[in-house]
Amino acid sequence: MDIAKLRKKWNSAASANRPLPDSLSHYTSGVALHGILSSGHLLGGNYAFVNDRTEFRYGQELLHGVLERTALQHFDRDALALIKTTTQLFRDSPPDLYIVCFCEASDLLSQWRGYAQGTSRYCIEFTWQSLKPIAKFLGPTPVIHGPTPIIYNIDEQERILTELIEDHLAASRREPLDAEPHLAARYADCLYDCVLPMLARFKNSVFAEEREWRYILVHEHRRIRDDLTFMPVDGIMKPFRIMLEGSRGRLPIDAIVVGDSPRTRQAEESARLMLEQFGYKAQVKRSAVPLVV
Repeated sequence: MDIAKLRKKWNSAASANRPLPDSLSHYTSGVALHGILSSGHLLGGNYAFVNDRTEFRYGQELLHGVLERTALQHFDRDALALIKTTTQLFRDSPPDLYIVCFCEASDLLSQWRGYAQGTSRYCIEFTWQSLKPIAKFLGPTPVIHGPTPIIYNIDEQERILTELIEDHLAASRREPLDAEPHLAARYADCLYDCVLPMLARFKNSVFAEEREWRYILVHEHRRIRDDLTFMPVDGIMKPFRIMLEGSRGRLPIDAIVVGDSPRTRQAEESARLMLEQFGYKAQVKRSAVPLVV
């Protein structure tokens, strides 16, 4: 299996689905809701800047553990060269990967706490079949996976990573890595690019109640920095890029759920006014989860 076939196989695997629910929900703040309604777009945030930094570390540590075990099982020069180069890539190269997150549940306590600002909580219910990856990109064409479900089972996560690494080792052995000066680096680049979208699908099992789905965008060329926009998040400027759009400038929004806050009634009215302003006919509902004491 050559590098092109490896990429094709694992790009397909990164988009593997289970049956989708009728709708998917996206939790957000009032400022972001205004941006979504006014633009007709959904932005993907850079994976290296995820809200929960433990998620980013979780995938990295899981991968390093599987790489170390594989190196011990295949103690030969070619295997060690590939694993060492791949490990160095993950150490030196921040992932150039963007994600848009959804949940199956539209009124979930953990999501209200984690993904929306305390006095400005909204959840947008989408008809997922009508969400379209945006067609216009600058530079090399990226790959968008999704919607694809998050995997919470650690045994399945390790099995996928082991199979992915073993595939690359088997392919590399069919052409000695010292026969071409840069062949080891090419296989390491391929392994890096195939692993990235898989890591973005892995989370600790404690988050399983979220039943999360994601659209994932990744470039084969990690240093591309085009078409980005930046917004302040937790004291830093977080990079985003447009990933999803609706038809005719309107996203397929079924409803907006308004989270509990000190001014819930005003937040509901604000949502109705924004929907009217930007030509949407979606329903506005109030959350049944009490957050304000």
